[in-house]
Amino acid sequence: MPTIYEYGKKMLWLCKANQYYDAVKLFEDKISKEFPEQMVFRSFLVMWSIPEAYCKIKRWDKGISLALHYIEPLTKLKVKVNNILENYGFLIYKALWPKPPLVKPESIDPAAMYLLLTMLKNSQGKYNIDKKLYILWIKLIPTVESIDFETGQQFYLLYQPDELAGNAQDNPTEQDFTPVDLWYLKHTKFLYIHKQYQQCCQLCEQALDSKELLTINCQVWITRRCALALKQMGDINKATTLMEVLAKRKLEWYIFHELGELYFEKGDKANGEKCLVMAYRLGSHNPSKVNLYERLGDFCREKYLSDIAHEFYTLALCVRLEQNWKIPESLKSKVNTNTKPFDSGQLYRNILRFFQPTIEVNDMLFGVGEITRILHPGDNGDGFITDTEGNTVYFRFAQANFSADEVDDEFPVKFKAKLTIHKGKKRWRATKVYRAI
Repeated sequence: MPTIYEYGKKMLWLCKANQYYDAVKLFEDKISKEFPEQMVFRSFLVMWSIPEAYCKIKRWDKGISLALHYIEPLTKLKVKVNNILENYGFLIYKALWPKPPLVKPESIDPAAMYLLLTMLKNSQGKYNIDKKLYILWIKLIPTVESIDFETGQQFYLLYQPDELAGNAQDNPTEQDFTPVDLWYLKHTKFLYIHKQYQQCCQLCEQALDSKELLTINCQVWITRRCALALKQMGDINKATTLMEVLAKRKLEWYIFHELGELYFEKGDKANGEKCLVMAYRLGSHNPSKVNLYERLGDFCREKYLSDIAHEFYTLALCVRLEQNWKIPESLKSKVNTNTKPFDSGQLYRNILRFFQPTIEVNDMLFGVGEITRILHPGDNGDGFITDTEGNTVYFRFAQANFSADEVDDEFPVKFKAKLTIHKGKKRWRATKVYRAI
């Protein structure tokens, strides 16, 4: 009977010849049956070849599970194992990178993954797979429910942000966040999910103190997470202040939704209502707004606007039915779930008729109107808009998505403006102007 060394040599040869099915057959029919696992653990050639062979024939679950299973035995071999560790790293990276991944992140043994990442970091291989795999893994950690808090923290603390600076992602995603961005974003999210709000705020502040290492987009998300953590800790005033600053920098519906809820927490129902309405209007219809739709229904019901509330509840129901999402008990008690389905997009547009076209909130003005006066013609020129509520708004054509040559009398526009001081007096100045038609 051949020795395990001889089988290992044959398996390696088969893999080099791209005969992966034969390599797997040799492992399953001969090696795994003729030798105890402890002997396999002493065979460098077998542990090198078989995980890759399984992956090559698209049996990714088996290949990755064996790779992780062999990591600890590899540490006991009296040979250099850097190359095989890098090979495992690339296999796991290829398995986890696609969307959806080729293996479920939940199937990855956290202890084995931590050992692999630690060994890769210490080996300082030439292909940089240590940081590539680490960055990919920390992005996935918040989605893996089986990873407890202590284990997750071990992973995040394996590297510090400055160790990741200057390392570009192979395939930039998530709005081209850098590795340093991702470390802060995913770590703070992990802390927030596990209700470690104090630590979350501290890490957010650390990130914002090092903002020269972060992209602008990352700074926005970190500020938002800090505000949400402060809200959970009961510091509503500081959370509101942060979110107000954010709302001026980033015109996104979810920011106004969260700011509106903070205003309600403070008892400021007027600004709370304006923010929820702004959140509804921004970005058009979006299934992600489903909780906002139900929330607006609750608000209308509190104001005894039962017909409008019913439309919001129906909209929330339609979205959940269209997306095959679970209908929560809270919504079941507010609307008949046997209601004939409507097109949620059309229903969203129908509800817009209930809202006034101009909204003022947080020293910002959002509305519609007409260009009523041109001060200086041309694309570098300027003029004034009069909105539907009679407000006068100064604008420059540089902020518009149309050219000055297109403008005639009573040209309809939509706009976003901020309150500024001009010659000692307050006035509205547009920061964005769009054609209304």
